[in-house]
Amino acid sequence: MSTNRINPRYYKYTNINTPKKSSMVNSKLNKIMINVNWNNYINSWLLLKTIDDKWYFGQLVEYDANTKTLKLLALVNRRFYYIEIYSDSIVETWAVDKWTQYRFDTSNTKTYAYIANNKDNTISVIDTETRQVVAEPIANIKSPYALATTPNGRYLYITSYLYSDSPVTIIDLTTMEVVKTITVGGYPKNIAISPNGKYAYVSNWNDNTISAIDTASKTLAATIPVGPNPLGIAFTPDSRYAYVVNHWDNYLSIINTNTKKVLDETVSVTSGLGGIVITPDGKYALATKGVSNEVVVISLENNSIVKNIKVGRVPSWIALTPNGKYAYVTNSRSNSVSVIDVARQEVVGEEIPVGSAPERIAITPTGMYAYVTNSKGNTVCVITLALNRVVTTIPVGSNPMGVAFGKSKNDEPDKDNWNNWVDSWLLIKYSNGEWVFGKLVNYDTNKNQLTLLSLVGDKFRYTNESSNNIAQIWHVDRWRNVTTRSIESPSVFN
Repeated sequence: MSTNRINPRYYKYTNINTPKKSSMVNSKLNKIMINVNWNNYINSWLLLKTIDDKWYFGQLVEYDANTKTLKLLALVNRRFYYIEIYSDSIVETWAVDKWTQYRFDTSNTKTYAYIANNKDNTISVIDTETRQVVAEPIANIKSPYALATTPNGRYLYITSYLYSDSPVTIIDLTTMEVVKTITVGGYPKNIAISPNGKYAYVSNWNDNTISAIDTASKTLAATIPVGPNPLGIAFTPDSRYAYVVNHWDNYLSIINTNTKKVLDETVSVTSGLGGIVITPDGKYALATKGVSNEVVVISLENNSIVKNIKVGRVPSWIALTPNGKYAYVTNSRSNSVSVIDVARQEVVGEEIPVGSAPERIAITPTGMYAYVTNSKGNTVCVITLALNRVVTTIPVGSNPMGVAFGKSKNDEPDKDNWNNWVDSWLLIKYSNGEWVFGKLVNYDTNKNQLTLLSLVGDKFRYTNESSNNIAQIWHVDRWRNVTTRSIESPSVFN
């Protein structure tokens, strides 16, 4: 396992909580440290305990013998950072001698685009490699409208655009079977799933509510009153808050996803907003405003509008590239897509011509293509983001609306297999980019929930993690005791 597996380019070099040299280190510990040749462990994965009872896990990338300093690509608060640790302060070290890659996004896992054909009661399935409609559509979905997939691409959530008591249909894309239907409010316009995969929020246009669905139990967790005619929904990157557009009102509702309550604080805007996204750094929200042909830029630091960007006629929906650099906006009356440079907060290039009455837009996980549903053209346009032009127009069903990407199979272990890894040490990457390292102590089959003795910050704590959103797993097959004691029962700090 090498550093490029964890994309260290995302993390800056920081000196975090560096243990200092201490006169408290006794002669026995000094003797142990002298016997360790740290250069032999360069590129090795180490679990370290320092004299102040703090744990660190990461890859040793450098050792300075003069200063006796280890440079570690370490897991801190579920992110990897470069940190420095004095070797004299280390009292226990275990090296990972052997890893097994238990699960990874392999090349035989295909990504498909799913299209909601509102008037056909079907979902078209498009192979994103060949850009061809494959097999038969998913049938018997009444008035499908908005779509969303869980971060791991396994489950597809479909809203039905009905006057009242509308169902949300959940399909397991590994089996293509309906696993659950959940009743929400009237005329659900949109559905969004939080970055951590825990919740699906549905905006009920007719009821002025948000339905919060627990994705682990696949049950309705709460019905949250918001403003009139809720439409777009966007989560902050940490999944703590959901911003909801109230189409015919002058404010956005902000929901605390833990309490499922609307905050007293709101965002003052003007009416007529539609789709909304939040940038990956959590600094800005961008929302379409069809009544004035604009995209509104909102600062989330003070919840105020900082700019209005002119785009095409009646902008409808908006999508961000994975790196957050560009926003793509469908202009429903211009039959075009506008491109916004997010940092400069201005339109770049010419409008991209697409089909008739473009509605929803989604960008592939690779960030290479955008898929646009043309609601009156019964087609999907595929835009290459490298050139900002349409490369393919794909016929689908009648009145295509929602679009989302999912996987045909994600190689997730069978439920029973997790029990084989109880008492094992795992390094897990989640679909939202978070890493977790710890010992699996229990698996709840009914909830698909892992209980881990996890390294959080610099302490071991018991945490519950959903197996549904795991993108990558490394299993520690063999440890080597570099210094002292056993880690089979490390100290736990509550």
